[in-house]
Amino acid sequence: MKVCQKCNCKISDDEMGFCPECGVELDDTSEELGEQEVYKKTIELLINDRTLASKIECNLNILPPHTMGGKVWYNELFEYKGWHFQQNVLFKYVRLLDDDDNCIAWGDRKQLLKKCRKLLQNI
Repeated sequence: MKVCQKCNCKISDDEMGFCPECGVELDDTSEELGEQEVYKKTIELLINDRTLASKIECNLNILPPHTMGGKVWYNELFEYKGWHFQQNVLFKYVRLLDDDDNCIAWGDRKQLLKKCRKLLQNI
């Protein structure tokens, strides 16, 4: 039995494609940690070793390294110990800011989450 990461409904193991309750796309990571827990554990790792940030880079960091904190153009996905995962309201990409509002990584939400999960599995 799997649990949908969005609506927490129970899904049979043979269910493929999309959650029957909320319609979110199911993938092979649905039995793993939820998105919020992945974000939290990723931040905990990066607080202790910032060099690991290179493991979750999805795109060349062309964004300005220091930001204004994303109060206008970003929705807060997750915040922990001053670090933020934020999603741009126009272009929908996600970025990770450290506790000084420096952009550590950014990219497609699904791609960034996948890289964070891979980092957690390899540590």
